[in-house]
Amino acid sequence: MKKREVTGAALKNIIALRQLGSNWTKIEDETKVERRAAKRAYEEWKHAKEIEERDAARFRIEAEAWLEHTNDLVSLAAGLISKLSLSPVLADLEKNSEQFLSVLWKEDLLQRYVSSETGEKIYPGDLETYWQEQKLLFESLKVHTKGKVRWDALDTDWKGARDKCADIVSQLRAGITMVVGNSILEQQMVGSIEDATKLMAEGMDPQKRIEEVMLTQLWQRIYLDKLDSKNPRFETENNNEKILVVSRDMDLRARDVTVFPFFDANNKGLAEKLTQLCNASFDILIIGNEVKSLYNQVTNIRKARQELAEMLIPVKLKPVIKNSKCELCPV
Repeated sequence: MKKREVTGAALKNIIALRQLGSNWTKIEDETKVERRAAKRAYEEWKHAKEIEERDAARFRIEAEAWLEHTNDLVSLAAGLISKLSLSPVLADLEKNSEQFLSVLWKEDLLQRYVSSETGEKIYPGDLETYWQEQKLLFESLKVHTKGKVRWDALDTDWKGARDKCADIVSQLRAGITMVVGNSILEQQMVGSIEDATKLMAEGMDPQKRIEEVMLTQLWQRIYLDKLDSKNPRFETENNNEKILVVSRDMDLRARDVTVFPFFDANNKGLAEKLTQLCNASFDILIIGNEVKSLYNQVTNIRKARQELAEMLIPVKLKPVIKNSKCELCPV
């Protein structure tokens, strides 16, 4: 016997009546559709609807997973670019690339280990798992951007410049020690400085103090790209009956550093002589190979970081992720 087709209008009435609790006999009377045919049509509709709802739920879950994966990669890229910036603190540059990156992956680059609002841990796993997850996502980012991002900018250019900087800073320290040592010891000033400043600087090594301030002054000019600046470097100034030897701040934020305070006005000549020697030493160092090399490698670090930043900008990165696949991608 041929199966009777139930029209769309009739099915709509059957569904409405059934959902109101009507039995099949009443549905037959109301719709004029034989109750077995009505029941079969309703069951087929119900089954199709369940499949549709499951598909919709699966699609929603996959879409949410894709969004989370994309957001993780975009956040990781942003965190990476931020951390690749040069720190104004020279000590950070003394870490080579391997040392730097080993610390980098232990930072909260995804900003979801600790709540920014409460400061409490929100990540479900432990720190080791979180760090490993960040590394895996970084490899995922590389897969997604293969052919779109020149990762040699990081793996070769940035790392190479970073490693050279770590070596150059060590050489620069040695160069400063030699130049400052020759200048101060030649003038036999160490003892005079110790005597004149002992009230304030007991236990301080005058030469080491000058070396550290000199290194900071040189680094500041490299960092701020002001190697050719003629602004004052070291100066002597009067301050409430004290004579100060001051290292001027290049950033113009009132962070001048007092190299030595001399408490007796009679020591003004000594302070001025020390200032003169510091400036003379600085003039030698700033045109030296170490400073030039460090400046060049800092420039290379900035160029490599800028190239990556331009390639990993979110508005460019999101479609690249969408149109590619990695092992961590949702199915």
